[in-house]
Amino acid sequence: MEDQLNDRVRRICALVVGMFYCVAAHCLDTQVTTFVKIVGITSHTISESSLILRSSKEQPITTDCINRCRSLLNCQAVVVDYEKNACFNSTALASGYKNSDFEKVNYFEKICLQVSGCDRIWIFEEVRGRQLVGMDDRVIEPVSTKQQCQELCLQEKEFRCRSGEYDHMLLQCRLSVVDRRQRPSSFKPANNSVYYFDNLCVERTTNQCDYREHEDLDIDRHDVLLLAFTVDQCKALCDGNREFLCRSFIFLSSAARCWLSGDDTFSITNKSHLVSYIGRHLYDRTDCMKITLSCSQDTMTLHVETQEPFKGKIFSKSKPRTCKLYGQGQKDIWFTMPVLLPKCGIIKEDQQTFINTLVVQEHPIIQRKVDHVVLLRCIINNKNNTVMSTTDITVRGGSTPSIINATAPSPYIHLKITDSSNQEVTGTKLGEDLSFQIETNNNSIFDISARELVARNSRSDEFITLLDDRGCPVDPKIFPILKKVPNTKTLQGNFEAFKFTEDTVVRFQVKVHFCVEQCEVVSCGQNRRRRQVQDTDVFPDFPLQKEIIVEGITVIKLNKDNKFNITVKGKGVVCTSKRVVAGIIAGLVLLLVAVLGISLGFFILKKANKKQTLLPGPKK
Repeated sequence: MEDQLNDRVRRICALVVGMFYCVAAHCLDTQVTTFVKIVGITSHTISESSLILRSSKEQPITTDCINRCRSLLNCQAVVVDYEKNACFNSTALASGYKNSDFEKVNYFEKICLQVSGCDRIWIFEEVRGRQLVGMDDRVIEPVSTKQQCQELCLQEKEFRCRSGEYDHMLLQCRLSVVDRRQRPSSFKPANNSVYYFDNLCVERTTNQCDYREHEDLDIDRHDVLLLAFTVDQCKALCDGNREFLCRSFIFLSSAARCWLSGDDTFSITNKSHLVSYIGRHLYDRTDCMKITLSCSQDTMTLHVETQEPFKGKIFSKSKPRTCKLYGQGQKDIWFTMPVLLPKCGIIKEDQQTFINTLVVQEHPIIQRKVDHVVLLRCIINNKNNTVMSTTDITVRGGSTPSIINATAPSPYIHLKITDSSNQEVTGTKLGEDLSFQIETNNNSIFDISARELVARNSRSDEFITLLDDRGCPVDPKIFPILKKVPNTKTLQGNFEAFKFTEDTVVRFQVKVHFCVEQCEVVSCGQNRRRRQVQDTDVFPDFPLQKEIIVEGITVIKLNKDNKFNITVKGKGVVCTSKRVVAGIIAGLVLLLVAVLGISLGFFILKKANKKQTLLPGPKK
């Protein structure tokens, strides 16, 4: 009887449009008690009177809080406050939810399932009002509750259900073999009636999945603290964690501390919640890519399997021009190289071993820190005609210090590139967090906007458009829209340092538009229209240019006839050409001529004045 009553209550609640959500404080003996982590919300009801647990800032309490809520008969949900390192019993049905974008909290709601999921203490991660567009592998209707939809995902046999959506207005359950991290470009806003969820019980492969490193940064949402003496030990603890799906870890070598977290830089939409902390290094997982190698007596073949359609480039690090392959949107890529021909730069290490280094680049033109560098080795035993192969992911990005080279800015408007400390950089490396800023006088009657931002290499034979003629980003994952810094007229956009395949130079060229009083706000939605020229347009667009040198995975062809080496202390060797040196010399000569001209002018003027003073005055 109690089971039927609970089911009837849930069916009624499922028809209420987003005002309330049905949760159970206590599950039946025949049900499985577990939790769902709901991203971006918290409860109005948390107060000191509902405190469950509080601890020192050093020791995370997430798992203890959830386990205590599991055992409490009156606990429907628990709010973990990472700022206070405390958790509170939430009675969400009493007063609903509120947005948590400005609070460092996570909301875990107790649910009762009819089927078993896995041993994780929370097995779903939910985002409300979002959906994966065009990724439905199975649509089931009518489904009376979201929990039934989640159960269908857990029970799916024909494919691995990684995510699902439940629309309580349509009573529709949509299941997918991919999730929002695998298809971030398809993760779109939806009606408030749609609940998206990730199935955290699906095993995530760690084969050839790397972590992105963020120096001196803390996610400040720790769920577990463990002991580790190296980064690899901490990584292994994150990969092997069974209590929850570990999405990132923080390592502090000086104290042998390893903090694990169910959040990462993807799930935290408010980046101000990330904390600068000297000595701590944040690592979050990047997309997985399966890379295998097969060998024969004559060929070396790389097989790359990707989760997203591959439209990037695979090339030999030593022979990038003659040995390359461009992706055409496929997920299975085969790249075969002849062992004995010099085309791909395969090296015979000894009598039986052939090696080569390839770069798997996710973008066809530019290189970023997420790209893979793969060391290939084929061992051929001529005696028994056996072939062995090994594949090593040796590098991810680069860490060589670099030098900046910038053009002179206009005296009335200034383009600069700064680091995370807002200092104009004198060096950067692949994958570093940078800020692109265009400054102008705040007291001016003119406002500015930017459009047609292009990045080129040093020869201008490769380029990528970052902002179109409206000022909208072509690929927001590479470069975002430029926004106003509050209370200023400065335009700013944050991005990760990238480079071109065979060049360390990245030359930014942008057109700055002047408007009287205030420029029109750039709209980059799906229904955006081409910008119309307004009556306030009184000046032509002003071009700005800035060059930076980004060191990373770089292949440079040396030619002793047109190459010079300039040694810079502490920065290694910077390569330039005769043309650049000739330009510098010509500039110095012109400067010297100008200085001599000015000096000669002063000398002639002084002599004329002296002659005038020696002339006799008029007779009286």
